[in-house]
Amino acid sequence: MFQPEDLVASGQAERLIEARTSSGRDPGELAYLLGISYEAYRDLESFDEEIVDTISFRQLVLLAGAVHLDLRSFFGAGDQMEACTFADLAGRLNQLVADGAITLAALEDEVGWELREVLEKPDLFEELPAVALADIGGRLGIDWRSFLPPAR
Repeated sequence: MFQPEDLVASGQAERLIEARTSSGRDPGELAYLLGISYEAYRDLESFDEEIVDTISFRQLVLLAGAVHLDLRSFFGAGDQMEACTFADLAGRLNQLVADGAITLAALEDEVGWELREVLEKPDLFEELPAVALADIGGRLGIDWRSFLPPAR
């Protein structure tokens, strides 16, 4: 399983501050937008790994949109990384279980996350933090960054 620090580069919290500052947004405003406390938001700007560990993927995308942050560039995904959807992820995981390659319980133990609900409703993957997507996708060789939206 991945550790949050495995998914970030040094200085990403500082880059988030720069993006927020250039967008003219206030930390309190962004905390409200994300539905988190002011202190929790400040942690996003203080510790590099917080952005992949403490907020959901949905909140990450929402934050990026609010501060005009290209997440693929921010996380070093590059343009050549093929995009993947949560429906694709769920389909591939469901196929593993259906083929008898592994039981759902064993798969959950292996990736360290409960999967039943997200496999039934793939949109719920967006409620997990990026580190969970790394653990789950990693089982199939899918880089979590492939779920990031393309730059606009």
